[in-house]
Amino acid sequence: MLATSPPPTYRFWRPLAALAAAAVVLLTGLAWYFLPVTTPVLGTVTQVLNAESSVDGNRPSTGQMLGAGRIALSLGAMEITLSNGVTLMLEGPGELEILTPMRAHLHSGQVVVRVPQNAIGFQLNAASVQVVDLGTEFGLKAGPGLDADLQVFEGLVEASPAQGGFTNRIVAGNAARYTAEASTPKTLVYSPSRFIRQIPVEAGIPLPAKMGKREFPAARHSEVVIQKATQPIHIDGDLSEWDAEGLFSFEEDPSRSVEGRMRYDSEGIYIAAHVKDPAPMRSAIDPAMDGELGWKGGGLQVRLSLDRSLGWPVDASAPSYYRMRGLTANPEQIKRAMNPRLVTLTLWHHEPSQTHCLHLAFGTNYSGGEVNPPGYSSVFRRDPDDRGYTIEARIPWEVLHVQDDPPREGDVLAACWNVHWCDLSGRVWLSNLIDIRNSTEPLRIYDYERAATWGRAIYR
Repeated sequence: MLATSPPPTYRFWRPLAALAAAAVVLLTGLAWYFLPVTTPVLGTVTQVLNAESSVDGNRPSTGQMLGAGRIALSLGAMEITLSNGVTLMLEGPGELEILTPMRAHLHSGQVVVRVPQNAIGFQLNAASVQVVDLGTEFGLKAGPGLDADLQVFEGLVEASPAQGGFTNRIVAGNAARYTAEASTPKTLVYSPSRFIRQIPVEAGIPLPAKMGKREFPAARHSEVVIQKATQPIHIDGDLSEWDAEGLFSFEEDPSRSVEGRMRYDSEGIYIAAHVKDPAPMRSAIDPAMDGELGWKGGGLQVRLSLDRSLGWPVDASAPSYYRMRGLTANPEQIKRAMNPRLVTLTLWHHEPSQTHCLHLAFGTNYSGGEVNPPGYSSVFRRDPDDRGYTIEARIPWEVLHVQDDPPREGDVLAACWNVHWCDLSGRVWLSNLIDIRNSTEPLRIYDYERAATWGRAIYR
């Protein structure tokens, strides 16, 4: 329930400019760094996920002391307990700045905060919202742009939009989204699976340190050939009817590799892949509640430009791409960012319901949010050794809203594949690989935000 009250008297703290990184520590399943920190000690690391190995001899561990400064996780999760008893469960990829025992700023990612009675009034900010605790447990998610999702698990918080407006009191069992454009929040459906409240007991999987690097290695492929299907494709998880035309593969580690193909016909597009995965088909991400987060539990994302007029490379970037560079997108750039013929397909298997899932998002601003639309079909099949899976999917052109002018033979458009891996719990995202990329365009931000990074898609 959202109730409004007059604006609070406290001031909204705005993000500090980023300082240069002092150190980078890469861990198995966890990569973190601190910007220069100062004394006194403000908190202690009380839990770390996937810290079995390290690089350069550094190993964060339970009991490690923290001062004021930024903490960034590229993957995994860690719990921090501040000197006043406040606990912060930070989930990677994410970046949190500890300012004082009573104030922190979430720059990106997700964090769950639990506040004891003696620390009521603890304040957590993001770019679009200020949250003040009134005795509660709550989660805050900060996206790559300026949106922030707030969910209250227990108790009560006060939340104020960054640009002013009324303060909302949000009670347990409710959630809201704050944006830079609106002075009032949008109500969200409460979802117990939206945040990691504690490190799952079944979490883990040793992860080679190089998989934890958030720099992206050079792509193996800059283009993909999408062959026209010459015979019906049966969606059954058996890829024996797929020939080798257009086959591509990429890997970072032998236990995490991908072989993929795509086909098309007058009815739709077909996707087939075999993914090596130490924890296949474990996702606990609920499609009904958190479809936009389907990738976090492991799965496949395919990004496509289906707009012939855009050609290749595709000149379209999300407004957040410009904001992060101190720029403002002009009307034409905003229009291109919202182009519904730029589409992201997220495919995953939801283990609790045994459901094969598709989430559709449109534009580089990732809008839309269609889940399992009618006409879509897919099959996931686990490998006999439980070390990988096969996926086969058919997405009709009608589902992608391009039935009046679908891709045809001779088109040169754009595509990109992003494969994700999670831990055994199906909740903690561990790593991803992005391939079929434009080799002349550096990949510095989330790939869906800048379509110029997508590779060439040749329809034959």
